[in-house]
Amino acid sequence: MTTLFPPTPSRHSPSVGALPNHARSDDAPRRPPWRVGAASWMRTWRLGAHLLRGVSATQWGWARLPDPQRHQRIQAWAHNVLNTVGLRVAVRGTPPAHGTGACIVANHISWLDIPALLSVLPCHFVAKDEVARWPLVGGLAQRAGTLFVPRGQALALRQLHTALCDRLRSGASVAIFPEGTTTDGRHVRPFFPALLQPAIDTATLVWPVALRYRRGDGLPGPNVWAYCGEMTLWQSIRRVCRQPSGVVEVHWLPPINPAHLSRQTLARRAHAAIVSALTESPAASCAPTGFCG
Repeated sequence: MTTLFPPTPSRHSPSVGALPNHARSDDAPRRPPWRVGAASWMRTWRLGAHLLRGVSATQWGWARLPDPQRHQRIQAWAHNVLNTVGLRVAVRGTPPAHGTGACIVANHISWLDIPALLSVLPCHFVAKDEVARWPLVGGLAQRAGTLFVPRGQALALRQLHTALCDRLRSGASVAIFPEGTTTDGRHVRPFFPALLQPAIDTATLVWPVALRYRRGDGLPGPNVWAYCGEMTLWQSIRRVCRQPSGVVEVHWLPPINPAHLSRQTLARRAHAAIVSALTESPAASCAPTGFCG
């Protein structure tokens, strides 16, 4: 496990640069609690509406559209989900061209990672099988063509490998979170290499992507967007909807050619590239080289 940042200060030890309670700046007024609560519930309602719209669109609408229009609708929907919870997308680096086939490997912090990636490049996801049972999100994932990782079923794992190879050969982009779980964003767990084997077997470039969440002012802070530990999906949604604003940074790193590499070596190289990008000075990441949505 690679630690990226020092521990978050506790509520008993104020962080550097924080104003004490008796010396609050007039530039940072507190909103009345009832206004914060009303706004967060409105965001929660709007988020649910966007998710329902995505479920219905994947079932009846988007599948009938030509590829360019479908991809535009998916990207617009993903941006709307992020905008609803106050997140702006900052893109750094250059993503792969659509239709060329890409194996995208990213660190995993939140369920918001999925719309963050979709807002930049339409892709299929690989997720643990329990995601299929999540309310709304599970149905949306299934209809969007997500491939689910079964637990301990040899035949199902071979079928998953075949399905991944077929999609990569067809020119589709497939996104993988090889940590196998989410973290709070302060560290990156070692990557499980097995899901990278299809990239080797199909000679598909592996694109590491470093995901990072920041406060609306661009500075690092406690990652309130993280979905990890014993937190339920509902608790995560309510926590996210209470935040005023934030930025999700999607940093596309140079692709790795899997030729002549073992899947273990490929996993280590992708992991090292992501860790290196995340350990950059936060100030260096405040000016994205791509677009902001």
